Amino acid sequence: MPKKGVVITQKIAAVLNINVGDKIRITTSSGIKAQAEVKAIAENFVGNFMYMSQSSYTKLFSHKANWNSFLIRLKTQTEKQRNKLSNQLIEKDDVLGVTYSEDQKNAVSNMSSSLIPIILILILLSGILSFAVLYNLTNINISERIRELSTVKVLGFYDKEVNMYVVRENIVLTIIGIFTGYIVGNLLTWYI
Repeated sequence: MPKKGVVITQKIAAVLNINVGDKIRITTSSGIKAQAEVKAIAENFVGNFMYMSQSSYTKLFSHKANWNSFLIRLKTQTEKQRNKLSNQLIEKDDVLGVTYSEDQKNAVSNMSSSLIPIILILILLSGILSFAVLYNLTNINISERIRELSTVKVLGFYDKEVNMYVVRENIVLTIIGIFTGYIVGNLLTWYI
């Protein structure tokens, strides 16, 4: 932790359009206001937080912080060990709750896995829709170019060659569509 300033999470930085070195206004739950420099931006995927050292808090608000939570890094524990430690801590009058980042990670993972069937349905429906669109475009393409295709047949092309003449165009357009879809899809996924 930096001695001066604060560390904020990426989401806060993105929402408030703040970079390292910018100032951020802080208001405590008791209404005291201060302004601090952002010293670093931390990765955090569950929740949004601001971190500061005791000395930074004292300098900003002119009094020591009243600790209402602790962030503790433990060695890897089994679920049984985590439950035992939680129960021991909850039994103390000063402790209101215990949260493990592992439990938060599992909760987010479970929520994400519940979206998989919906995503698969969307992919399947997109495939069916693209097949229907390609089928209709091919029919329209052939009906609009019937004279051109007849001329190619008169010039001595066999039926298979005439069919490949149209199919090659569809293959090229499909390949262009796939690459464009990957690029646009990744941009949309990044945006979301």
